[in-house]
Formats: sequence, C-alpha cells, structure tokens
Amino acid sequence: MERAPTIFFVQPHADISGGNKTVFRIASYLAERGHSVRVLTEGGRLPGWIDLRAPIGRKEDWLHRVRETDTVVFTWDYDIDYVLSVPGRKCYYVMHFVHYLEDIFKLPLDMFVAETTFVQRHTYEAYGVQAYRIPIGIDHHLFHFVPQGEKVPNRVMTISRGGEWKGFAEVAQAVRRAEALWGRPIDFRPVAGLTPEQIAREYAEAAIYISGSWYEGTGIPLLEAMASGCAVVTTESKGIDDFAFHEESCLKVPVHDVEGMARALVRLLNDGGLRKRLAENGARIAQEYRWERTVDGWEALLGLAPAKSWVPRLYEPLGEQKEKERPKPGELDAIARSLKHACAEERRRGRGSWWRRATSPFKRVLGICL
Repeated sequence: MERAPTIFFVQPHADISGGNKTVFRIASYLAERGHSVRVLTEGGRLPGWIDLRAPIGRKEDWLHRVRETDTVVFTWDYDIDYVLSVPGRKCYYVMHFVHYLEDIFKLPLDMFVAETTFVQRHTYEAYGVQAYRIPIGIDHHLFHFVPQGEKVPNRVMTISRGGEWKGFAEVAQAVRRAEALWGRPIDFRPVAGLTPEQIAREYAEAAIYISGSWYEGTGIPLLEAMASGCAVVTTESKGIDDFAFHEESCLKVPVHDVEGMARALVRLLNDGGLRKRLAENGARIAQEYRWERTVDGWEALLGLAPAKSWVPRLYEPLGEQKEKERPKPGELDAIARSLKHACAEERRRGRGSWWRRATSPFKRVLGICL
C-alpha cells in the first residue's frame, strides 16, 4: 500500500535541548492532526525527557525510503549531508544566526524557515536568502502565571546548561556582584538537565530569571520564565527582540556587561512594584506564543491545510533587494561535496567539536550583530 507523503524532521540526537523541544512539539502536534510525520535521529530512540507523540527512527534506516513526495526538515548544519542524500522537498529550519557551514545558504533548497524576526532578517542580510517566519510556542499548561507575591522574593534563577556563549560564567559573576551591592544574600538557582515539568517548578518559585547569553535564535527559557511570572533580566541577545522589550517586559543590558546585569538585579530586588509590572507584561506577551499558532503556520507552509491563525510570509526587505549569491554552473556539485566532507569530518571528530572550530564564523557574525 502506498504510504502518504511524510514530513521527516531530521535531528542529530534526541537529548534535552531547546531545538529538540521545539521540533518534537511540532512533530507531535502535526501527527495528532492526522499528518504523516516521522522524526529521524542517529540512534532512533524515544527521548525520556519529553512526550514525543510522533514515530521516531534511525536516519540510516530511512536513507533509501524517503520519496520525492516527502518533505525533509533539518535544523542542524551537519545534517545537510543526509538531506542532500535523499529526495523530497528540503527545508532548512533556521533556529540560529551563527552557522559553521555557511555554504548551505548557496544551495537551492525549497524552503527556509526562521522562528524570529531577527533570524529572518539576518538570513537575508548575510546570505541573500528569504525565509518564512513561523513563531514557536511554549507549553502553557506547564508554564503558567504565578504572581510575584507567591514567589521567593530573593530567588534568582538561570539555566546553566550550554556552551560558553550562553554566558553562565558572567551571570554567576553578576549575581556575586549584586549580592555585594545589595548587601544581602541572593537565593541563586542555576539549573540544568531538568525535564519540562521540573523546570516549570523552578520558574514558579523564582521571582527573577536572568540570562547572560551572547546570542539567541529565540530564547525559549525567557519566554517560559515570562509565562511563569518571573521578572526577567537579559542581555541584548538579538533573537529575543520579538518579545523582550526593555523596561516593558524585561530589563536589558549589553552582552558581557556583568556590572549592568548586577545593577539590574539589585534594581528588581529593591523594587517589588517594578518586578510585578515587568512580570505581568511579560506574561501577557508570552500568551501569544502558542503551539496551535505554530502548527497552523507549518500546515499552511507545507500545503497541508488552509492558513488559520498564522500565515507564513517571506522576509520583505526595505529598500533595494539583495541578490542571493548564486553558484556558477558546475559549482553546486562542488559545494555539495565540500559540505558532505565537512559533515564526515565532524562525525569523525565527535559530537560537539564544531564549537571548538567555529571561532572564525562565530566571532565574525557576533562582531556584526552585537
């Protein structure tokens, strides 16, 4: 029996991460709406930290089973070799604006999708590629509003998992500096590796959430913290600009500004009224980020259903349009071979080695954006 056209979400692994949380939620909701969906990872094992309600399999088992009528969605640069090895429509779900394999943007992929206005704009300005924008959702049944009066007033929370660019070392310095300025102890709660249910309990008790990230594609923890009634201190990490508004839904400071983070913390610790106002405004804005809207956008983009609560639109530049750098005749094959070689080298070196070798593009992009 001929199977229905399938949406394949290709991910490198199923471990805890913001990207996986987003992809697994989208895949689950699309499957619940009756669409044929499958997640593909290296190991093909169900994640133990989240309820994935779509089939999952190993990438290699499906290498020769993907068809022209299918759609292949990937988020991680180093999965481009797999995507180029299978037929079907190809969609790069661009979750960040720092890329090690920038030649991906020279490929004639069928679709590019961004979660935020900043990533959508950067994808165009840096690479000449117009991406559709589909905002993410958060789990409001888990991350629900808790008034400031019911929280621990000196509890400051952050997520300490992730690479150096997440800025945890600078956050820890800022908290120590804030204690010295405030003259009282701060109940500092850095957390990592928690399930969504566990982290929801942490948000519920914390009066303040702080992020020192150098850059964010979206900044999911900030949205979850806002929905949970936390007052937020954050660095100006770009991808958060759709919902993080200085003096309205958060306090913003420049990236790497330890003193600025410390003084923002002290300001919130001293001013319960400000905490309450920022928390309430943040929670109101976070309410817009619902999975129903996200999945409506993906259905419309993929032609699975008429547009409903979200209509995906391509980035529309102001002024003169930028031409995408188009490879010369014969160059596409060379670009594809080069990308596949880079992916093979990454797998040989081991997962996570890209960060140690990405200094040049990372610093270049951050130098442009920060």
